[in-house]
Amino acid sequence: MVEARPRRVAVVDDDEAVRDSLLLLLAGEPYAVEVYSSAEAFLARAPGSAVDCLVLDINLPALDGFQLIERIHAQGFVSPILLVTGRIDHGTARRARRIGVVEVIEKSYEAALLLAAIRVVLARRGP
Repeated sequence: MVEARPRRVAVVDDDEAVRDSLLLLLAGEPYAVEVYSSAEAFLARAPGSAVDCLVLDINLPALDGFQLIERIHAQGFVSPILLVTGRIDHGTARRARRIGVVEVIEKSYEAALLLAAIRVVLARRGP
């Protein structure tokens, strides 16, 4: 019997405290979690490494979240993306939906809300 690989969740956020808190939040879940401090670090990960869900900060230095999404989509990335931001406005939400972001979540989120969003997008992807 072949064991299923754990679902891989990648977190891209330049704030170390946010990365650490998300690692703690996801530690109790059956996911393999990868954290990256920049868009460039995420782009430099091992070629062909699959990610089942991407939790992405919109305000990153150098390449921002939207620019990263454009790049990874050009490379064929099709996994769901949850975009986190300090403040949601209609323009940001509209732009995010237009480029395929599944959910836009304000950074003052409750941990349970983000965890539920991750669970939902992974369940939709199937095993």
